[in-house]
Amino acid sequence: MMPPQRKVRSMETQMAGSIGRIDGSASQDAVFKDMLAYKEVLAHIMKTCVPEYKDCTIPEIIGYIEHDPEVGQVGVHPDETNPPKIQGMSTESNSTTEERVVYDVRFSAVAPGEDGKIGLIINIEAQSKYHPGYPLVKRAIYYCGRMLSAQYGSVFTRSHYGEIQKVYSIWICSHPAKERENTITSYTLQEKHLVGNVTEPVKNYDLMNVTMICLGKPEGENYGGLLRMLEVLFGGRCTPRQVIQILEDEYEFSDIHSMERTVSEMCNLSQGFIEEGRKQGLAQGIEQGTDRERLQNIRSLMETTGWPAERTMDALKIPTDERPKYLELLSLPQ
Repeated sequence: MMPPQRKVRSMETQMAGSIGRIDGSASQDAVFKDMLAYKEVLAHIMKTCVPEYKDCTIPEIIGYIEHDPEVGQVGVHPDETNPPKIQGMSTESNSTTEERVVYDVRFSAVAPGEDGKIGLIINIEAQSKYHPGYPLVKRAIYYCGRMLSAQYGSVFTRSHYGEIQKVYSIWICSHPAKERENTITSYTLQEKHLVGNVTEPVKNYDLMNVTMICLGKPEGENYGGLLRMLEVLFGGRCTPRQVIQILEDEYEFSDIHSMERTVSEMCNLSQGFIEEGRKQGLAQGIEQGTDRERLQNIRSLMETTGWPAERTMDALKIPTDERPKYLELLSLPQ
């Protein structure tokens, strides 16, 4: 285990692998993962979202991160998650036919505890939508479950369940629903007394934590702290020079200028996605304007001639596949 007093490597060395993997064709998803794997970014996330580090400084937290974070390398499912086995343990693992999913960023860390240092396993995920077609919290809980069960044979063996390490799955949603913007929400296991009032040591059941970080706009409520830092990094609102300045002045990043190439790549990609979204919104607005004009023409001709809707649309040459939409709009109150 690495002590917090360890000299922190320079940012240039830490970022070298990330920069080497980024080129003009890199996807936004890949750059997100590389940026999230940078230890100083992780330390700020941990300071806010992992209670074990609330009283630690950023340099101390960086010192508690063990080894380099794994980026897009480890699968979530049983035949992919288990790290190397303890010497002499069976390598047999249950298989699964589920779709292959890979953690964005996963790493081990130690933290101060009542009985000395404790081990943690932390997963960070970048997610665009909070509602991707299923409850995102359930997926995060599944990831926690996998990180717990994958410890058998690597962290503990046989019935040594007391050695299980606590796991965190922290999700950063860049485009959440409006009601979730600028929020950080945590889900944990808690003790509830149903009959009687006996108490179990918290460390025996506080083994998994899901945290949802939902970014928002600068004018939104609660904008600041970690939410501001992540929005500045990933929101595409600032120029690379502004990002560097904010991280250096407000968040005390060290040797920040060695990040310039990576920050520039992130900003360029984010601006590209924003511009594409703007064009799509413009096209949608034009389409909606056409719909309103057509609907008005249909209503006017129906009032003038007394024709039914279908005959009116025949006269106006409305495409057949678009007519159900106008029939529905005609039924709505004006």
